[in-house]
Amino acid sequence: MKCCSAEFKEIRDGGSLREFLFCNMKTPQYKCFLGGRSIENHRPEEKIYDRILGEFHLPVGLLGLDNDWNKEKGLRTSRGSGHHFALLLSRDGKYIETMKGVAPMSSRILNTVRQVAKSFSKPAEDTILFENEGKHCFEIDLMMKLIGKGQRILDVGGGMGVNLICLQRILGNSLEFHVVDRFEEYTGENRMGEYLKGLELMRQAGISVIKQDLWNNPSLKYDSGYFDMVSCFDVVEHLPGHPLRLFDEVSRILRPGGIFLLGAPNSVSLNRRIKLLLGIHPYIAFDAWCSDKYFDHYREYTHREYRALVEMAGFECEKVVLVPEPSAARAHYRYDKRRHGWISLKSIALWADYFTEVLVPSFRQSVYCIALKKE
Repeated sequence: MKCCSAEFKEIRDGGSLREFLFCNMKTPQYKCFLGGRSIENHRPEEKIYDRILGEFHLPVGLLGLDNDWNKEKGLRTSRGSGHHFALLLSRDGKYIETMKGVAPMSSRILNTVRQVAKSFSKPAEDTILFENEGKHCFEIDLMMKLIGKGQRILDVGGGMGVNLICLQRILGNSLEFHVVDRFEEYTGENRMGEYLKGLELMRQAGISVIKQDLWNNPSLKYDSGYFDMVSCFDVVEHLPGHPLRLFDEVSRILRPGGIFLLGAPNSVSLNRRIKLLLGIHPYIAFDAWCSDKYFDHYREYTHREYRALVEMAGFECEKVVLVPEPSAARAHYRYDKRRHGWISLKSIALWADYFTEVLVPSFRQSVYCIALKKE
């Protein structure tokens, strides 16, 4: 391959490597490889990086260029610039072109979350941006790393559908999206607003929606083995009892080898421990508990208990990750639209909470389990 005569093509408007892949499904003349930022000091023609995109069943592929190789060919690379270089190969391995100016996917996800937030009411937008922005970005990025072309994805208890709406805007219509939720708590009194707004946005995005109470009726209305991925974020803590009946249904509708993503709060996070020390219930507000309709948390679990629940349901737990969110978003935005000054007790407490969670993983507020349905 002679790459020194490359003509550069810039992907504009915040494009990304993965977006390029999904936008070029109908070009089977391209070889299917994807590289990372580094190729361990090997030239592309000598070694293909171990992240092969074949698992995504995509006919298009990119191979990342190594920094040393870039310098040798006179290409400018800078980690600080946020740009990546990529090499496009034909199916027979011949060089086609080099692309530069490719925005990292993290920027694309963040911008999409902010755009989607503007589609909701102002209170809902503030909730998405100033409290849950980091959580949404992490969850969307996690899903994108694990999904591929033509896959069917279900978000159990997906609420207003923010994650799937963002995924649809980034990846287009190459995937099949579904949401199931009771939507009962989404009224005019909820910060996220009435569920009809979310329903409208989801239908505009081509997302199939089923309204169903997952506790009173955990039997999901889908065929066995239908889905490639099921996500369940911030749901199990809202169930009056254990989630094993729901997990059994998730296992039924997943194909063998399908992915189950579970996300929920950490019951022993730093925030919870501080509340207990101050004599405050860690996650149940007394006024909410005494209301006619209670929609808040019944029971939270530790990261070890989440793993145990997933394995009790017959899944193979691949990984458990603790994430310092929404602590990071709350600290960054100084708890809702920067209404607290940089030098204030509230801001100092928020930043102290966040940095402590970064240093001590067991103190982090959110837990995510990546599990597989056994073959």
